Amino acid sequence: VYALEVNDVVHVAREIAAANGYADRIHFIQGISTEITLPEQADIIVSDLRGVLPLFQQHLPAIIDARQRLLAPGGVLIPQCDTLWAAVVDSPEAYRQVTSPWEDSEYGFDMSAARTIMTHSWRKAPVTPDDFLAEPTLWATLDYTRLSASDVSAELNWTITRPGTGHGLSVWFETRLLADVGFSAAPGQAATIYGQGFFPWCNPVSLGAGDRVSVKLWARLTGNDYAWHWETRIDAAEPLTRPKAQFMQSTVLSSFLSPGQLEGFFQAARSSLAQPESYVESTHE
Repeated sequence: VYALEVNDVVHVAREIAAANGYADRIHFIQGISTEITLPEQADIIVSDLRGVLPLFQQHLPAIIDARQRLLAPGGVLIPQCDTLWAAVVDSPEAYRQVTSPWEDSEYGFDMSAARTIMTHSWRKAPVTPDDFLAEPTLWATLDYTRLSASDVSAELNWTITRPGTGHGLSVWFETRLLADVGFSAAPGQAATIYGQGFFPWCNPVSLGAGDRVSVKLWARLTGNDYAWHWETRIDAAEPLTRPKAQFMQSTVLSSFLSPGQLEGFFQAARSSLAQPESYVESTHE
């Protein structure tokens, strides 16, 4: 076994292997897999480089590189596939965690500028199936056996099935490790270290049964991590002359960037979106 780990904890792992009689069978290498060449290709590659979601730092580029360089022909990747799901949720507690510090100023200060910034960020926040205002929909499938792109983009559409207050989106993943073995980080399933990501809207929206919600959700690898963008349009069940609500949100707007840096990012994003082959891309109803 070749055990690759970039952090110093690799030395602890080496001691534990020796204490259990495996010093001669596990070779520990401290470093980044994309910068390492092994003396032989592996029959099996086991990894877990995800964060709350699989789109996390250099996870996908590392898997693509490992499959191409480090895996022997006919070898096996574990996990083999992740699927990402999303749902519109009524979750005042998740929303409160985002906005409350900037709305409930004990001393009466106007902190709305900070609130605006925070609604352009997402965080880990638990929800339950009772929070769903419509059935979850598939956002993307990451098939690691043939994945070639690190960015994901798709348009998601829901028809609201029960009235409530929409606070944003909950996003999670399910994984197939090998054959029919896997697990789910979905709301209502056994708790995992991953949980769900909460993408708030700029403001809560009162939703009725039959209302339609459309979200263009994309994640673009920028440097060592992802920039996220979620563009939302909400239409009433009964057609109106204009949408009930529209939001355009991006984690870039939660960063402290100059106007010139922001413009450069959005120009690059528009260029990538004009080339769908650079994305894992699909549209689901």
